[in-house]
Amino acid sequence: MTKANETLSFSGTLDMSDRWEIEWCGDRWDFMLGDRVSWSHYSSERLIHELRSYRKFGHTSGAKHAIFFAQKLAEHFEIDKGKLDYEDILRMSPEELVQASWYDAFICHASEDKESFVRPLAHAMRQVGLNVWYDEFCLGWGDELRRSIDYGLANSKFGVVVLSPAFLEKNWPQYELDGLFSRQIEGEKVLLPIWHNLTKSALQKKHPSLVNIKALNSLVFSIDEIAGELKEKLRGTKKA
Repeated sequence: MTKANETLSFSGTLDMSDRWEIEWCGDRWDFMLGDRVSWSHYSSERLIHELRSYRKFGHTSGAKHAIFFAQKLAEHFEIDKGKLDYEDILRMSPEELVQASWYDAFICHASEDKESFVRPLAHAMRQVGLNVWYDEFCLGWGDELRRSIDYGLANSKFGVVVLSPAFLEKNWPQYELDGLFSRQIEGEKVLLPIWHNLTKSALQKKHPSLVNIKALNSLVFSIDEIAGELKEKLRGTKKA
């Protein structure tokens, strides 16, 4: 991971002659755009100012450069689109951008449970400040489903698995669960099960290995309490 006081640079081409470069200078980003003859230089502060002017006055001349460079930073650090706004990206250090590429939790669930439980849970997690991979937050029109889900599975600190009768009968949630299990087998304690209208005997028949993992029960814990429990879990992880 690149530390805030280290130098980092990367670049690319726009067409046959134009190039762009981005460099971290220890406490700020410097951005350059030009050709073999001349270069234009932009600081983070200038580009953020251009974004704010665009929002307030509609001036677009500098804002397009701010958006371009923010997108290049997001691509470099593999930050999923929509996760941060452009101004945040331009302001953050390399270390912060690496951290931002991770979600706090991936919500694995069956669509049958979405309306009554999962959607309110995802919103409750957001309200307590958690960065959650949830399909309605992260999947847009035209997105490649498997690639986006694989990204969320690989880049989430925890997997919140809403185990229910519907979950046990669906194939796609099993695919997501397998992805989380592969990390668990490698020594990462990422699985956080929630039993939702589910009995121990039903889970034992389908996934006996999950029975002995401590779970929260939606009949015992409210949605807000579950969101709070996850926040405390993450706080304990950061302290560790």
